Amino acid sequence: MTKSCSAIGCTKRQGGQPRHGTVLSFHKFPHEDPKLLRKWMAAVRRRGDHGRPWKPSLTAMLCSDHFSEDDFRPSHKRRVLREGTIPSWFVFPGKSGQAERRSPLKRAGASLSSPKAKRVRRVLLRNTDMSGLSGPSESQQQQAASEEVPEEVQLLTVSEEPVQFTVVEELPQPTVSEEVEQSTASKEPQQPTVQELQPTLLDHSYSSSAAERHIHSPMKKMVAKVRQLNYEKKKLRQKLKRRDRRLKCLKSTLDALKESQVMDANLLDSIRARFENPIVSELFANEVVNGGRKKRGGRRYSEEIKKLCLTLHYYSPRAYKFLAKNFSLPGVTSLQEWTRSVGCEVGVLDEVLQTLASQVASKKIDPNCCLMVDEMAIRKAKVYSQPKDKFVGHVDLGAGDVEDSRLATNAMVFMAVGLKGVWRHPVAYFLTDHLTGETQAELTKTVLRALNSAGLKARTLVADGLQANMTMFAHLGVQNMQPGQLQLPIRNNFFLHPATGEKVHILLDVVHMLKLLRNLFGEQKMLLLDGEEISWKYVQAFDYLNGSSIYGKGFKAPVTANNLPLRRQFLAEFSSTLFRLQTASGEPVLKTRRSTPVLGLCLAAQSVLDVSEALLEQEGFAYVLPYKMSQDHVELLFSRIRRMGGFNNNPNAVQLQHALRRLALHNFISPSATGNSTAPADEDNGNDDEVGLLQIRRPQRQRSALGAGDPMPAVVQHVLMTPGNRSAFVDDSVGYIAGYVCRKLIEGSVVKCGECIGALLSNEEDPPSREVMRLVEIRDNGGLLVPSASTYAIIASSERHLTALRRCGEMGQENLSLRIQCSVLAQFMTERSHELFPGVQEHMFEPRAGGCHAVSLLKQVVARYLRVRLHAYGHYITLSGMASAHVRHHLHKQVLFARQ
Repeated sequence: MTKSCSAIGCTKRQGGQPRHGTVLSFHKFPHEDPKLLRKWMAAVRRRGDHGRPWKPSLTAMLCSDHFSEDDFRPSHKRRVLREGTIPSWFVFPGKSGQAERRSPLKRAGASLSSPKAKRVRRVLLRNTDMSGLSGPSESQQQQAASEEVPEEVQLLTVSEEPVQFTVVEELPQPTVSEEVEQSTASKEPQQPTVQELQPTLLDHSYSSSAAERHIHSPMKKMVAKVRQLNYEKKKLRQKLKRRDRRLKCLKSTLDALKESQVMDANLLDSIRARFENPIVSELFANEVVNGGRKKRGGRRYSEEIKKLCLTLHYYSPRAYKFLAKNFSLPGVTSLQEWTRSVGCEVGVLDEVLQTLASQVASKKIDPNCCLMVDEMAIRKAKVYSQPKDKFVGHVDLGAGDVEDSRLATNAMVFMAVGLKGVWRHPVAYFLTDHLTGETQAELTKTVLRALNSAGLKARTLVADGLQANMTMFAHLGVQNMQPGQLQLPIRNNFFLHPATGEKVHILLDVVHMLKLLRNLFGEQKMLLLDGEEISWKYVQAFDYLNGSSIYGKGFKAPVTANNLPLRRQFLAEFSSTLFRLQTASGEPVLKTRRSTPVLGLCLAAQSVLDVSEALLEQEGFAYVLPYKMSQDHVELLFSRIRRMGGFNNNPNAVQLQHALRRLALHNFISPSATGNSTAPADEDNGNDDEVGLLQIRRPQRQRSALGAGDPMPAVVQHVLMTPGNRSAFVDDSVGYIAGYVCRKLIEGSVVKCGECIGALLSNEEDPPSREVMRLVEIRDNGGLLVPSASTYAIIASSERHLTALRRCGEMGQENLSLRIQCSVLAQFMTERSHELFPGVQEHMFEPRAGGCHAVSLLKQVVARYLRVRLHAYGHYITLSGMASAHVRHHLHKQVLFARQ
């Protein structure tokens, strides 16, 4: 912003020429010193609107021309005023010493000598009784009356009666010598006309103060009235603008409707109809229902609002918290409770299958489906799960208490996709680390049995071309899967269902096979067919095997009873061509190590034809879309999972479970537009965004409980009873973390009792030992909290229990934090109760309905400390067991500069 001077008549701006010195400087008014500020205002002698005192703003400045050279401090860098300096150099126009404000004529751009200004003067003088002065002639008065009055002075002529005023003091009469001089200068003296007097009356002042007061007073009053009306007009315009903005605001509209008490169902529907976007319409209805309701009365949210809130929080928790402050949305705690309503434990997702079974029974969906299996890379990490109160991240095949010390690197996901209609849902997942084909086959049989129990018919099993999947097909019962054993036409492209004995066709994903075929071309550079270079005649076979729309034409059309014979003939020729492919050296491709794409494409062509024929003839399908048997649906699910929270790396085990919970509920989460696969328009409604299945509900809270007996194993109790000394490093670290625990309990309003808060922190009756506060003293810059000796003792006991569990190898058990809380509570409540909070023991151990304060405070301190320590322990175990080659886990975004 350009700096400018606030003095009357001064037009100096930044970069101008100074009156003295070399540089023009600007200095703000001394608002920090009220007395000096009043002296500056008196020196400036400036008036505000309507004669009110002028108050300088915080950015008002005076240039250096209004100060003398002695007012500045001697400095070479910048000009600084001395303390108590008052500006003294000013030029005030007129006798009053104040600058005159611009009249309405000057603001409009008209000068006093313009014809427009002359008409204004004539109208003013016509309505003014000029007693004692020579007035205009009758012809001049008629001419002035016939002239049109400008808009700028219409307000001045509202009253038809002329303004009367009397001259209290007559004008001074000329002397005799002056009369002689006038007679000599002009033999025929003439009286001044009105046109000659008007500039004098308006622009100049007479030598007599009385004359000046009586002549200029009516005009000043009229001009002041014009200014006042213009000011009110400006305020009305601003008020109208603010009103228009409020009408556009949703909140003001709702408030107006609530005050008028006319918000009935018909009016609500008519207003909602004006919002084309359904999400905006739901937000409007939600503000109407929940906008003014108090929290105690509770709020009720529609299913659409719940889906919207879950989706927003899925993408960005911080953005959702910001929106929740401005809209009547559910809190983060409510979202977490809704999410916990879905179990989503490792293994078969029972709740998803139960919902699908009910939909099949009510004939909402068709039971024919395709089962897909694929692996997603996850972060190899040991993570503490607070809801489960145990460490997760190890290999888990859904076998319950069977433990595996290996950390999982992949998640094997099974997904069911309806062959008719629009539904696709994950039905099972397992945490794996390089599974064998035999183990994959057993997991697949388990999922197939679960689908059959839910009333779903799995027609195909789709996988990619990994060797482990080929071994899985062999263990499932597919015969003669070796390339040298295949013959046309292919008849061994299925296995029998483990529960029903029906055929389940195998299908290698067409897109993956094309990628492998691309790699084959890149390696061989040229392929031969019957001794000649291959032709691209059968490239449209991909469209035959990947049609995704019922409106497709030609090769992309869906499979129907009419085009099935033609497609069978074309795909038979396509398979025969693949079988006869040779490398440049004349070796058949089926006998090379790159035989998987040829084998996969032939199996896919035969399986698509067989499944389509069965569905068209036996199930009464009108058409079959081959895209339903593509692994793109699993890839889109993986894309949705990776979008949670906005991170780019693969999720760990806890984040994967959390993402699957959110995706199982109704939501609007869409896959990434830059992922491996993009979602096409569905055949029914063209909407692929909504993938959730389960209704959002509020679950019943289940508290963890321990069995009878001591919470700690015997071996851990033996270690606890053995005396041992902690190192000084552990003592200092525990004291430092204890202050952090106190801050979190106080800032998060977990502890609300004033006496309990005082007992947490250091006080005169319970000061901590100086030996354990050395790290706090070193790191403290004035903001760290110092815990009391009782708080430190509780946390030190929790650390001792955690160390004993780690030494005994018991860190993998469930209810880990709850066990430590119970053990520490038993120790302090029975043996060392007299040591806790000596200053407020009566308050702490006073019996209450919900338990004494000491028990509640001890549990909260231990739980908060263990949350910090267990997360850190899991991170330490992950890094210590990680190979040196995994540099990304150490550097994350700095991996690009790891070798520099």
